[in-house]
This record gives sequence, C-alpha cells and structure tokens, in this order.
Amino acid sequence: DTPDGWARHLFHELWNLRRLDRIGDHYAPAVIAHWGGGRVAAGTRNLGALLLQVLAAIPDGVMRVEHVSWS
Repeated sequence: DTPDGWARHLFHELWNLRRLDRIGDHYAPAVIAHWGGGRVAAGTRNLGALLLQVLAAIPDGVMRVEHVSWS
C-alpha cells in the first residue's frame, strides 16, 4: 500500500522468487525499462527476457531493498 511496500514486494517476487510470470502485476504492458550498458526493454515480454539474462548471469544473486525514498 506504500511505495516502500511496493518496491520490497516487487524485488522479492521478481528477483528472489524468480516469479517472472508476475511482471504484469508490477508493470504496465507498455513499460520501457532502461538498464546498464544501454539496454532497453519495451513491453513486459521484453522486460522478462532482460530479467532472465540478468538472472542467468547471477543465478545465486539475491536482491535486498535497504531504503526507499519518494517524494
């Protein structure tokens, strides 16, 4: 119900639980995500493919949200 809760839930569900089937619950269908190295993913399907690439590179990686700031 808060930006902090949304961020924690998003990172835990998508990154830690690897629930890529839930991308549509967190992002709009027309999402445009800009990543390091100049990579851009347009749409939830492409975002899922990009997340798979990152997860494949760091299969034991865990995301932890330490601080959320918003205005």
